[in-house]
Amino acid sequence: MSKRWVGLGVAVVGAVVVGCGTEPTGAERPAPPRVYAYTTIHFGQSIVDTTSDLVLMNGAKEVGRTALGGLGTDPAFTTDGRYAFSLAGDEVLAISATSGKVTSVPCEGCFDRQLECQCQTVVPFGASTVAWLDSANRLVRADLAAKTPGPEPTTTTAPTWPNDWDEQVVPQLLAGAENTVLVGYPRSLSLQPGPLYLAGPDGQPRQLTTNRPDPVEEAEFSPDGSELALWGAPESNECATVTLVEVAASTAATNPVAASGPCTTRDGYVGELWWDHDDALNVYFQPDSGDTLIGATQRTLAGDTWEAADVDKATQDHRLAEDTTAVLSHPGVRDENVLYLEVDGKRTRVEREVNRVVAAPR
Repeated sequence: MSKRWVGLGVAVVGAVVVGCGTEPTGAERPAPPRVYAYTTIHFGQSIVDTTSDLVLMNGAKEVGRTALGGLGTDPAFTTDGRYAFSLAGDEVLAISATSGKVTSVPCEGCFDRQLECQCQTVVPFGASTVAWLDSANRLVRADLAAKTPGPEPTTTTAPTWPNDWDEQVVPQLLAGAENTVLVGYPRSLSLQPGPLYLAGPDGQPRQLTTNRPDPVEEAEFSPDGSELALWGAPESNECATVTLVEVAASTAATNPVAASGPCTTRDGYVGELWWDHDDALNVYFQPDSGDTLIGATQRTLAGDTWEAADVDKATQDHRLAEDTTAVLSHPGVRDENVLYLEVDGKRTRVEREVNRVVAAPR
């Protein structure tokens, strides 16, 4: 599932644009420990020549890898951690965490959602299951653990939304949890942010009230699906904020990421949101100080306040276990974006040209 780093410096590669045998069935198995996935970017002379990979790891061991062709969406896991997946063109490519087997599922209508940047058009939808919207905006799911995975249309259709020019903006899936997806309208060319809906496999989508003044471009459900974090770039000269929603109660609170007082001036950009294995919510934050991405920092939500994380500048720490962290140095900075695995304070280099990292749910 965001506002990407566009035009932040000559050393920076901008937003990644699209920003997707038989597997054992039966009883669900927990994901192995220290499981995470990442995407790489291999730059060519132009975007046409640029390629990417989806890689699934267990600690320092590579479990599986698949080429995404061009540029895929951000890596994601199903809610049970059994599959890492990404959208590549009009198909979902997934890697099994137990066998490393690569599964491909066609998803007609899932790729061209009229978006400028990379967004999570295919999202988790429960154990071993993913979901997307087809060309008719109907919610479609696929069970990756099925003997022959394929599209399964549901009875749910997401509505379009008219912008300021009475153009019908197509809906977009921004995040997913157990039998629930978040529908939004990023980049709607409207002065007012579009609505948000929660939708399941049956019935009408339910509108979500957040009182957030900005369009939502990135969203992440907490590992248990009880909370939802929302971020979007402000349309006016305001500071960066993140909205945290209690899903069951439909209550929401919006807090500035860096400013200690009221949001009055644009103070930076949020590049990524993610939850750690211990349910801590993190952002990768670029201060608006004239620096490039080298000035970016990681911040963690503590109560209602965002605090600086104990992480090196221009570095993201993705906690996999109490003693293990996937450390991505200089994400977005060409030729400097290196992924390390740190266990008990000792770092091992994993790979260069890594763009995004995601930890498997526990």
